[in-house]
Order: sequence, then structure tokens, then C-alpha cells
Amino acid sequence: MTTPHIFALLRILTPYEAKSLVALLHSKDGDMVERALITISNSAAFTANQVDTSWESTMCHGDPYLSNLQDHLRESGCLIRLQVLLMHPEVRVRLAALTATANLALNTANQKEMGVSSTNFDK
Repeated sequence: MTTPHIFALLRILTPYEAKSLVALLHSKDGDMVERALITISNSAAFTANQVDTSWESTMCHGDPYLSNLQDHLRESGCLIRLQVLLMHPEVRVRLAALTATANLALNTANQKEMGVSSTNFDK
């Protein structure tokens, strides 16, 4: 597959899709939860889903489909659910939750919600 074809497959998730993914994190099915976590993790790492809010206000004019996916995930309770999933009985779910947490921690607004700061690492 050539590079242009790869980029054609990548797209920004909608707010509805973000909320749906977070809803899947409440499933009792470990496979379903793991797949949702992998999708969240991959989407959070995709640069287009990390739109800077200053760019958003300038370029998107409040269009909910172009706003930051990570904001939608946070507002849908994803970060809170990840805390629970980090203690899931299945190792593969815990690993997927850890990866999603790491990718979401790249967003400064998520860092504030998570209580992450550079001073936490100085100790």
C-alpha cells in the first residue's frame, strides 16, 4: 500500500464515535474492551485527532466534527474509566488501557485532568 492510500484510511473520529468508544469500555466482554482501547489509543496518537484548541477556534469555527477528539474522549469519561481498566483482571486489557492512557497523556488538557505535571517526576 502506498503512502497516499494509507493516509486515505486515516480520519478524524466524530464526537459520536468517541462517546460510543467510551461506552464500549463498560462492556463485560474483555475482547470488546480491548478492541475499543486499541482504537482509542491509535486515534489519540493520530495527530489530526489532537487539534490544538487555538487552531480549532480559528479554523473550525466551533464545528463539532473538527474539534479535538481527545476533548470528546475526556468529556465522555474516558480518563475516569481508564483508571478502572488499569486494574482489570485480564492482562491484555490492562496493557491496552495503559497504552491508551499514555497516548492520551500527550494532550495537555488531559494531563491536567490526570494530575500529571513535571514536578511529579522530580521526586
